[in-house]
Amino acid sequence: MQWDPAPEAHNYDSNARARGRTYMGVVRRRSGSFVLKVNPILCDGFGHCHELAPELVDVDEWGYPIVATEPVPLSNSGVLQSARYAVRGCPRQALSIERSNDTEKPQ
Repeated sequence: MQWDPAPEAHNYDSNARARGRTYMGVVRRRSGSFVLKVNPILCDGFGHCHELAPELVDVDEWGYPIVATEPVPLSNSGVLQSARYAVRGCPRQALSIERSNDTEKPQ
């Protein structure tokens, strides 16, 4: 009987390329940008978004978010990951990430 390596050794992450990760030595660059949006009607001002994405969210004196309006490049993976954590961590589901292809600031 021949030993076979762990079954997971044969599997590869097919979604790794879509997430911009290295696959077989090739790095795929993300293009475009994103903006974190808040629905003020759903928001109860818990402030979790500020704790999870301080680069994108400030809070006012009552704990309600003040979200940055300028687009952030998708290549900035640290800020994108923080935004995803904030969206998942919002107890009222008041946050969303909107993708935009514009990398220029609005005038």
